[in-house]
Amino acid sequence: MNTTAARGNCPRFFVKMGEIMSDPEFRKFFDENFNNWNDIKTVIMFMKTYQFIENEYTVKTGKIMKSSEIAVLIREMFSNKEYRRFIVDNMSNFIEDKPCHSSIIKFLPNKLLGDR
Repeated sequence: MNTTAARGNCPRFFVKMGEIMSDPEFRKFFDENFNNWNDIKTVIMFMKTYQFIENEYTVKTGKIMKSSEIAVLIREMFSNKEYRRFIVDNMSNFIEDKPCHSSIIKFLPNKLLGDR
């Protein structure tokens, strides 16, 4: 989000936010997972990880990975101490506007990508 939207100078931002918050599926997700700051940071980290995997996989293969496959991959990554540290470090860099590691896909072994 840019600072203009945050200051309220962008009515489109608030219209879009209203549309998203009115979506029953998103609202249920939001109500279940955005209850405190730690939950919010965790959800954002998962969502950014999803985005990184999705984008890099598409660039690497020219294909779109199924959302269910990305979800499994994220679960696998967070159950592994080394991968989890990589993601947490990347997220910390992202939050602090520091450069992130260049490729999350390069960090993953082919077995997690299923040799696609």
